[in-house]
Amino acid sequence: MNMRRLSLSLAGALALGALVSCGDSGSGSSSGEGGSGGGSGASSGDVKRSVEIKGDTIRYAEERGAKVFAHDESARVLSVASPVDEYCVLEGASVSWKAVREYPDTTTFSWSFGAVTTEMAGILKGLGYDVDGKVLLVLEEAGFEGQGDILLGRDSSSVFGEWAYTPCYTDASGGFRCSNRHVEGSLKIGKSSMTRKESYDVAKGDYLYDDPFGSRFMSLLYDNLAGGNYFAELEAGDLFLEDTGAVARSVANDGVEITARAEKSQTFKIGLKTYTVEVLKSSGEFRKATGGLDYSAVVEVSDGSETCRIDIRSVTAVGEDLCAGKNMDGFKWSRGEDVDGNEFEYADGIVLGDAAAHEACMKRIAAIGPDPAGR
Repeated sequence: MNMRRLSLSLAGALALGALVSCGDSGSGSSSGEGGSGGGSGASSGDVKRSVEIKGDTIRYAEERGAKVFAHDESARVLSVASPVDEYCVLEGASVSWKAVREYPDTTTFSWSFGAVTTEMAGILKGLGYDVDGKVLLVLEEAGFEGQGDILLGRDSSSVFGEWAYTPCYTDASGGFRCSNRHVEGSLKIGKSSMTRKESYDVAKGDYLYDDPFGSRFMSLLYDNLAGGNYFAELEAGDLFLEDTGAVARSVANDGVEITARAEKSQTFKIGLKTYTVEVLKSSGEFRKATGGLDYSAVVEVSDGSETCRIDIRSVTAVGEDLCAGKNMDGFKWSRGEDVDGNEFEYADGIVLGDAAAHEACMKRIAAIGPDPAGR
């Protein structure tokens, strides 16, 4: 077991959307964006989220609660309510917002206490943890004996109280492993409820990159305008994704000559054509209900004779407000499995905008026209 598994069992996977995978903060396991367990849904339990941007840093915090059904201090066992997450589920040719139970009603944990070894103290101190006078709590989920998350606290006489997560966990061989980053998280265990808190600091530029002409969007735009039958669908989120390497490759491969540049506009040549591109709108906002990002962009591209207006919106985590039939053409799909082993398909993101119109217009103004034979 590791921190990722514990977070699933206690309160569902953290719905951090595009921000960060849960495994990055804990024991070294990883999960892709929008994986099952709430990546594009919302927990039906008590969830509080906040997002704060300070300079070049984004801090995302989340608090989740779970009910403790039973505890046996002599046997050192806890029974905790498992989460029920809600998704935008595909049912036939329509979608509906519904709760999906992915785990048994209760999850059982056992606990044990231990001393901070010299080896572990060296690791944790190096990562900024205060280990003086602290004891270890190891939580193991039933069915994963020998593998447990390691937390720090002061009282080895009782499991009840507040414990700090560490990036360390025990493995099946009886040893322990640690990742190389500090974890900002705690677990408060009471006799009737359990509360898990954690926060992450991530680079603002990783998700809100502010130079459209160094973004993935621009590299795709160059490729599209280079012509032929090629067309890559443009997403608003691409405008906020730094990819200067891809831009440089596209400039070289597509024969792009940049002749003028301003903060939100650019003039360039491809072949015999001269283009202007202007970013009229670009915004990226956090959606606290799902933990995802909501990007919007309006970009105009002109060859001097015709102007293509690209008006798009990309949302990295679908909430109940977007779970509607009118958005069917824009959904991105992922698969999950409920507690009974039944697969379900759910919307794990959405791209809104008239992709067909964008493609048709871009091909009309491309430096090389489409091959009528489709080759």
